[in-house]
Amino acid sequence: MLIVAAGGGAITCTPTRDVTITAKMNATVTEPGQAVVAADKLAALTASFDPDARVTITATDTAATITCSNSSSRLASIPEAGLPTMLAIDTEIGRVDLSAADLLRLLEPLAAAGTEKSRYYLCGICLQSIDNDLVATGADGVRLLRAAVKAAPFSEGRDLIVPYEGARLIARLIRQTGPDTITLRRSKRLLSVSAPRFQLITRLIDHVYPDCSALIPKPSPNAVTCSRADLLGGLRRLNAVAGSEAPLAALQWREGEPLRLYLAREPDNTDSIDAKATGGVQIALALSPLISMIEAFACERLQLETDAAGPLKIIGEDMLGLLARNAWSFQP
Repeated sequence: MLIVAAGGGAITCTPTRDVTITAKMNATVTEPGQAVVAADKLAALTASFDPDARVTITATDTAATITCSNSSSRLASIPEAGLPTMLAIDTEIGRVDLSAADLLRLLEPLAAAGTEKSRYYLCGICLQSIDNDLVATGADGVRLLRAAVKAAPFSEGRDLIVPYEGARLIARLIRQTGPDTITLRRSKRLLSVSAPRFQLITRLIDHVYPDCSALIPKPSPNAVTCSRADLLGGLRRLNAVAGSEAPLAALQWREGEPLRLYLAREPDNTDSIDAKATGGVQIALALSPLISMIEAFACERLQLETDAAGPLKIIGEDMLGLLARNAWSFQP
């Protein structure tokens, strides 16, 4: 971590090979200067202090001394030449301003992003301008989550893929610093996320994201609307009593009846919740991915749809999800 004291404040830069984070903070600068120390050690040290405590950092060519109240600690300096290269946007090809709430909403599909290195292009979220929306998609081949917010044109193609770790850090910084607005800028290889107190630049995944639009089923007459909290509670209860390592959740609804939830392999474990249903269907789904999908939504009510053979479509206020069904005979 590079710490720079200058003017009326201090700036910290934490570069890695794939991400550079620059943070600004209020500080009293007695003498301008800079120091490079191990970021993990400094973070662990300062985390032990009271959040409102005043910390003094004094640096020499060989070490930095961190003083707080009755505590004084010394961290060895690291040669600045040993730092990774700071990432910087060179040729800007897109820019858009968003509210912090909208950007957090666009990061929610990260819950469905892939983790298999063989399909590295799915290990993040894709941001794409479609009509008057900025759309974020996360998918792993079994799950898909898509969120959209109104925004000016920013990136028309499907080549803006934000890696999982970069997206996670962006969400964390927004929640910690609480900005009102965020500026996104991009080049061919990099994405910059800027707010008054921080800037994060991350490398993009060098690939073209699959076109997921064709995967989204048309509206189905087999639909049910229910409380998200009730559905999540019922699924968690089934998960708590499941005896198998990879339990299957069965969902069943008919017009005029509640939504029935049970374990496909253990049908004595059952739950039902109030719902408004049309049509009728039974569908089996992997329980753990279904729970993580429902957790990603923030709205009060959800609509579930499916046909005879397609995936489960989950519709919220600003987000859409797909979860592939599992083969199950539903015979006694």
